[in-house]
Amino acid sequence: MAPTTAERRFQTFQAGFTLIEILVVISIIALLSSLILGGVQIVQRNARIGAAKLEVMGLTLALDNYVQDEAEYPARAGDVAPEENELPALYGALFGERKPAGPGGRSAPYTRAERSSVAVYDEDRGEYRPATREEVRDRRVEKYLLDPFLNPYIYRVNKVRPPRPSSQILDGADIYSLGPNEADDTLACAPKSDDIGNW
Repeated sequence: MAPTTAERRFQTFQAGFTLIEILVVISIIALLSSLILGGVQIVQRNARIGAAKLEVMGLTLALDNYVQDEAEYPARAGDVAPEENELPALYGALFGERKPAGPGGRSAPYTRAERSSVAVYDEDRGEYRPATREEVRDRRVEKYLLDPFLNPYIYRVNKVRPPRPSSQILDGADIYSLGPNEADDTLACAPKSDDIGNW
């Protein structure tokens, strides 16, 4: 007796997939996974850039308020090399106790910082690490603020970037993140800088 149409379909279904069909399906899944992963990484990168822009803007506004109160920019005493990060002085001015007890301005604190973004430089390990609660409270400890890429923000009173075309005078202060490439393009005056700053 000859198999019916339904029996032939069942026999074909029971035969399973060929090796080529399985490889094609695996290739399609791998391609879709890589596209999705690439898209997620782009979204994460853009979210970090946006967060860094907001944080720089917040620090800049806080610095402007400090300058209005104190009529000067916070900076370390003495000559500071152009490539040195003066963020501990900015941190003390914006978040520290008010003068004369501390380095803060008369309206300090000027803004809020998440404790998770406060870091100290660990000389033994040669890297920045999250500050402990005691270190955050201790005004003798130099503190830094980490950007969304987990690098410290940079603060410099002496503007190291070239002047804007509209102005030849370098005044004020720079606050910026190293950006996604995690390199200071400002000092090198790189044409394709991805630094995120208040300029």
